Amino acid sequence: MAKGDKFDEEKTRWDCIPWSEIEGIAKVMTYGAKKYNEDPDDPNWIKVKKGKHRYFAAMMRHFMLDLNGEVIDPDSGLSHLDHFKFNALAYARFKRLENEGNGDSKV
Repeated sequence: MAKGDKFDEEKTRWDCIPWSEIEGIAKVMTYGAKKYNEDPDDPNWIKVKKGKHRYFAAMMRHFMLDLNGEVIDPDSGLSHLDHFKFNALAYARFKRLENEGNGDSKV
């Protein structure tokens, strides 16, 4: 082992995350928290019934709107792609819970 060696090749590379893209998700979540008067300690989005199905549908609606040229969501003033990213994140959470046996199983 030489001076300056660091054995971190197998560790998670947090420096690879495009933080500006993550900020868009946070903005959508902030908008939703205000819209639905969320308690930060008890967020509503994780309690949505049939969440996997509903977040998938919302994700695809925002994706198609962006694909068809509507860049900004008229309700929030935020980009459809930022909404798409949030809905993908929410879908992934519900899907993970389902795979672990802790979530709804119907799409």
